[in-house]
Amino acid sequence: MKMRVMATLAAMSLSAVALGQTGTLEQVSPMTNAGFNLGASSLQWQQQVKVGVAGQLEGFQLMIQGNAGAQFNARVRVGDGWNTGAILFDQLITKPNNGNELMFIDVTSANINLNVGETFVIETQGNDTGAGLVGSYVPPPGAPLYDQNLYLNGPGCFADCGWRHGFNTYMLEGGGGLTIDLSGNCPGQITIRVSGATPGGRLAVIYGRCGGHTTIPGGPCAGTQLDVGGAALLRYVTADGNGNASTSGSAPQAACGRICVQVLDISTCAVSNDEPL
Repeated sequence: MKMRVMATLAAMSLSAVALGQTGTLEQVSPMTNAGFNLGASSLQWQQQVKVGVAGQLEGFQLMIQGNAGAQFNARVRVGDGWNTGAILFDQLITKPNNGNELMFIDVTSANINLNVGETFVIETQGNDTGAGLVGSYVPPPGAPLYDQNLYLNGPGCFADCGWRHGFNTYMLEGGGGLTIDLSGNCPGQITIRVSGATPGGRLAVIYGRCGGHTTIPGGPCAGTQLDVGGAALLRYVTADGNGNASTSGSAPQAACGRICVQVLDISTCAVSNDEPL
């Protein structure tokens, strides 16, 4: 099966997932070159997030700055920012150590179920104990590193709209959403069947090392996290009117049990489950 490398993909390593996280790594907003005052009680931040995988929101990671004992409230509201709707989750978070810490905030107690394309906001507000948060900034007219806006204290994107809070969200998948199923024998002919895609949408069938991760650095799905290492493009396919598609190819012996396949819905940037050959 002839395979060509997808030029728009580049492998990037991520920090190890903390204990207690069992869901799919879903939306990713890079934690790079910007710091935010999370501690001031007068500052109420909302980072909008767009869902790519249907299911229950397990939680999110934030890179928190400051000394041990710094505190802030983490909240979730469903819908676009600036959001004044119901607070579905609200927890006081206390920083256990000095320095930068990647902290996972578990929201499963709130039972927040979301569909592909829905939005919610990660809201944060401090209590004047010195917490900070790491995110990113790209000066306009450059494209921000995540495509949903950051808000502060009210409507309208923060400052010049190039700022984003960094985060990783995790989803417990449950029904619906983009899924794939593989049939056949490896080595030999393998058929990949896709369901839950955008009707009539273009899909990228991707392969890579099982157990790895790749972040798409550019294009319409920049920042999307794939669950295969060294991801490369097998081919493009188009979903039918029901959101289904299939494609076949011959898998070599060397790929069996080592290479996994995943599908990216280019219309929504949703990613499927990954399956080994």
